[in-house]
Amino acid sequence: MSEPPSIQVAIVTLDDGTLGLCDHVQVPTLEEDMIIVKNHVVALNPIDTKMVGKLATPGAIAGMDFAGEVISIGSNVQTATPIKPGGRVCGAVPGMHALTPAVGGFAQYVGAADLTTLKIPEHMSLEEAVTLGSGIGTIGLALFKSLDVPGSPKSPAATPMDVLVYGGSTATGTLAIQLLKLSGFNPITTCSPKNFELVRSFGATQVFDYHQDTVTDDIRVYTRKSLKNVLDCYTALEPYPDFLHTRPQTIQDLLDDGQLKSHPHEIIGDDLGGILQGLAMLKEKRVSGKKLVCRV
Repeated sequence: MSEPPSIQVAIVTLDDGTLGLCDHVQVPTLEEDMIIVKNHVVALNPIDTKMVGKLATPGAIAGMDFAGEVISIGSNVQTATPIKPGGRVCGAVPGMHALTPAVGGFAQYVGAADLTTLKIPEHMSLEEAVTLGSGIGTIGLALFKSLDVPGSPKSPAATPMDVLVYGGSTATGTLAIQLLKLSGFNPITTCSPKNFELVRSFGATQVFDYHQDTVTDDIRVYTRKSLKNVLDCYTALEPYPDFLHTRPQTIQDLLDDGQLKSHPHEIIGDDLGGILQGLAMLKEKRVSGKKLVCRV
């Protein structure tokens, strides 16, 4: 196995709580359940703009979603599909985390936990794969733990029922729609009219314009007032703890079989500096129906 350098370039929290580019950041030290990944592409999430100010840890690397090439593998790594140095992987790490400040995603090298790392199938590009990372675990936790919907992609529900995905055109929303459809449910959703065809292409069976004053009544009529499960992809979803990511094999199988599609993406730069521009776009709410991706 090749050895990564000890110092790298990364986006970190500065002393004033803002984010900035730094060229002398420590590369994570390989642990027994860790995979060191040479980053090729990162994706941005709205929460990347929120963990700033007093909540941020100075010097901690920001960012969650990554995709790249395996450099080294810890002695006790266990992944859903065996990986080797040189292989392509994607996943998510806890960016700006006080306990693990060196493992954020917005860096040249990422120290990824084995439980949240997936092998990228040959039919999927790095730019497509990087849109999946944090969304996979977050949606899996929300649907099959928090809501405890009675089904799964490997064991679909016998009786379809409506599940509302509020914010279906977000990256987490399109993942939720797909997983619900594969699990035997009837995913209905809300978004802007310009994204109606997008969410339908991912499997939404009915779409409502959340701008309309009648949207609540329209949903009640459609579901015959029987709606029990709602997933809010705007306000309710936060990063998930690693120990709750319990179904990596299911997701790996879905990816390998081509049953999960990636969210539309927009490349915003060819180096880490582009991330700062992308974060400004997210903060100003100038992103809709796509996920921002930056090459490293």
